Amino acid sequence: MQSRVQRCFVVCTIASLAACGGRNVVPVPSTFAGPSFVGFDVPNAGKPCQTLSHQGVWFFHGSCTSAYVKSGKTTFKLKAYKGITQTVQYPAVSGSVPAKTTFVTGEATGNGDVTGKFQGQKFPIFGSKKVPCIDQSGSPQTCNGKAVVYDLLVNGTTNTVNFTGSPSFAIRAPTILKPWRSCILQQMIQAGSGFAYQQTPVAQFVKNGRVTLPVYPSSFHMNAHTVEVFAIDCIT
Repeated sequence: MQSRVQRCFVVCTIASLAACGGRNVVPVPSTFAGPSFVGFDVPNAGKPCQTLSHQGVWFFHGSCTSAYVKSGKTTFKLKAYKGITQTVQYPAVSGSVPAKTTFVTGEATGNGDVTGKFQGQKFPIFGSKKVPCIDQSGSPQTCNGKAVVYDLLVNGTTNTVNFTGSPSFAIRAPTILKPWRSCILQQMIQAGSGFAYQQTPVAQFVKNGRVTLPVYPSSFHMNAHTVEVFAIDCIT
């Protein structure tokens, strides 16, 4: 199962982000495609990320919460964690969503706070030697910047949910974001027998210790039993 966005879009590349002032300039194709796991249901209670770890998904030890998906916007407000306060929000559902469809959202910094294995592999850290980075066309590229936080998004139900866009990520982290000029959303994808990070079209400048990576307005599907991992990659 995969969640997928396919559409032509225009976006500033990392190299030209500052120069183009946030305007869209480069046409490239977009694919949001995350790995899948053996089906199970995650309860909307207790410690959802710990529950996931017992089902073969990486255990994110940072703030973690679960909620029922609404037909309108669905918001996950994560508690402050290591200087980071974050809100992840899905846009409105396209069509309908079955009652009590539970999603989980968790976070980690990658500094020893992701344990366990997924598909037999330890968590791949953005920028590490054995974890490649690729551009939107699938070509290798340098892993620029640093991932200041990782987000785990999970649909642990048997229901596929279609959204009108990809999730947004609003981050407040004055100390952590201070050295960085802008951030871009990187998505973990399966690459052969391992994982890679693929640059998405979503980027924004840091301002006053905050950055919001907005909704990308195109169809976004969270299929049943799908896990997505995004890295908030910040650059100078």
